[in-house]
Amino acid sequence: MIWVTGCKGLLGKEICRNLSESDLYWQGTDTEVDITNYEEILKFVKEIETKASFPSKIPHEFRKINWIINCAGFYSTSDSEDNKEKIFAVNSKGITNLARVSREIGSKVINISYSDVFDGNSKEAYTEDSIKNPISIYGQALADGETSLKKEMNQYYIIRNSFVYGLDQNNYFYKLINQLKNESSLSIPDDIYISPVNACDLSSLIIDLIKKSISAKAFFGKNSAPSYGIYNFADENSVSLYEFAKEVNRLLIKHGKTKNVCNINPYSKNDLEEYKSFLNNSSLNNSKICKEFKIKTPLWTKSLEKLIKDKRFI
Repeated sequence: MIWVTGCKGLLGKEICRNLSESDLYWQGTDTEVDITNYEEILKFVKEIETKASFPSKIPHEFRKINWIINCAGFYSTSDSEDNKEKIFAVNSKGITNLARVSREIGSKVINISYSDVFDGNSKEAYTEDSIKNPISIYGQALADGETSLKKEMNQYYIIRNSFVYGLDQNNYFYKLINQLKNESSLSIPDDIYISPVNACDLSSLIIDLIKKSISAKAFFGKNSAPSYGIYNFADENSVSLYEFAKEVNRLLIKHGKTKNVCNINPYSKNDLEEYKSFLNNSSLNNSKICKEFKIKTPLWTKSLEKLIKDKRFI
């Protein structure tokens, strides 16, 4: 079966929704299992295999955890010591704990990471082999978590992302939408570059990866599962945050989601306090994952429109 941590977050929710429509057995957890506590994780995985009441809908013979999808994470721009401690506990120590438990029970790990492991100063999109040089506490914790996972085990996938957006309303994307719907003008940086990815696309990729691995008939060649390691994933083409906001605005009007006409003005990141924590460039090169997974990622404009047209979109 599959265990999804951070199941109440943006990506975790989408993965659980897709899993519920599949033939795969799974269990999602959020704060009820503290991944910063090794003993608590170990207790959970043992209980899930032995207790008939937990979870009741999964037949006993399918309760062995074969995959852990780690969507748990903690992000904060606050410099308080409490926040620093929690950032490292969840994004670094938590990964170490999951890796050690996975090694003990013989499961595989899919860990979600982000382009914050880089410094954002590259003129090109980052590849999987680009040198990590985080400039924030959050980025350092992510980088440490990646390093720990690689050290602790071999059967892992690290999926790096740049700018994930989706249907969860507690994120920058929905804040932007509310502003576009209600304000007459908006200032957006035109010197911040991102690689957008629809959470629906990322969720589908992860589940397809698991299915391919389960059905793989060889260790090498066309019938094998994708090789373990680090992969960048993003929809096709990078874009400035300013251009992204303009396209969101255009699609909201096109599909009748708003009648408000918001004038979007380009500004420098340095002139807008709320954007100073953003990397200058978080663009990711996704050619490796396209080749290894044998996929073609959609244009970011197409994925964005697919989401805005979704009947679940408010």
